[in-house]
Amino acid sequence: MDLISVKSRRTLCCKDTNKSHVFSFRTSTSRADSFYHACKINDVKTVRQLIFRLVNEELDAVIDLQGNTSLHIAVHNGYTDIVQLLLRRRSSRTILNHVGRTAEQEASNKTIQNLFSAYFRPPPELTTEGSHFVAEAAEVETWLDSYEYAYRISAQNQEYLKRWLIKVPFIKLIEQLEEVYIPKLTDVPPTFIQTLKEYMQMAKEYENPIPLVKAYTEQQYFSARLNADLAILGSDFRFQSPHGVGGVSSYSDHEIPQNVGQYIYAAILINHHLLEQYRQAGETFRGMNITQKDIKSYVVGSIVLTRSFLSTSKTREVAEMYLKFTDSAVRPPVLCIYTVKNTRSSLNITTMSKFVDEEEVLIVPFTAFEVVAVHENVKAIFHDEQQLCVIELAECGPKSEWLI
Repeated sequence: MDLISVKSRRTLCCKDTNKSHVFSFRTSTSRADSFYHACKINDVKTVRQLIFRLVNEELDAVIDLQGNTSLHIAVHNGYTDIVQLLLRRRSSRTILNHVGRTAEQEASNKTIQNLFSAYFRPPPELTTEGSHFVAEAAEVETWLDSYEYAYRISAQNQEYLKRWLIKVPFIKLIEQLEEVYIPKLTDVPPTFIQTLKEYMQMAKEYENPIPLVKAYTEQQYFSARLNADLAILGSDFRFQSPHGVGGVSSYSDHEIPQNVGQYIYAAILINHHLLEQYRQAGETFRGMNITQKDIKSYVVGSIVLTRSFLSTSKTREVAEMYLKFTDSAVRPPVLCIYTVKNTRSSLNITTMSKFVDEEEVLIVPFTAFEVVAVHENVKAIFHDEQQLCVIELAECGPKSEWLI
């Protein structure tokens, strides 16, 4: 497969099986040409740097005399990492080369064949607020608390939620979600409400929390709503349940928490014993597009307590891929690196997620982190000639002054 010279003005055509028009190759920009060359020689680093600098027409352009696109070439040569990057970027799968083959039909490698059957979450549009792996300013303001005694408050909240699973039958908790919480989700698409109900039925039938994990990670409308609901009360949720007045000692087996469905959902994911095998400690990544004022609140030594679930990835690429660099002066891109030390503070949900390639790790609500470093003007991996701010956060352990 010979790469066409930049100087060539030959017009090449290929058909898209989903569209009636014909794609034509025209003289490319130097950036696009560097990208095409990188795809041919398996230069993953250059592909990462340039892939989000191309418009869709450049990404899906025909780049050789056989009518192949970058995806065709990467698949044909068995370049797994580049194929994964192209599919994440939504490179067209349906374009036919001159012998009538799609890129998928060029695959002889089982690993690459499996990539075509995997689900890839689409990157957010430039006009949207946030994404599954990127927080916006409003989220930072409402989903994080700053507490002097964060670890102690974290432990109290976690213990409170744990009692629900100890004292209340699992099926009763799911029924509370079905009958009280889900009907309130009027802003979630009706089609997914039906899916959500099916997941609840599966959870009851098998007495298993995994359907709740699948529901969380599958649809951003739902996860965003759940997290927004968790953020409203924060640690004050303990005073909303009928159990809160008498303290944790007032629990009885027949009592079901009322009007706190979002916290029931969290309690199940945090504490259910069938999720024990998915708990892990380690380093994960999440992005933010926030204001300079918000960035300045992340002072080294400051403590934050999560109010909601945080979707992070074991892979830096995933978090950085969804960052926006189009409005850097107002909302600069930030990469957060979380170091979780307590295995109960996060769930590796990769194998439970519809989007396996994201390697998603869910940091649970009421996890305390300390800001340990802030790095300005760090070169981005995924965005050519762009810089970002990197904030490192490490999970807090108990300090002597917190154990009073």
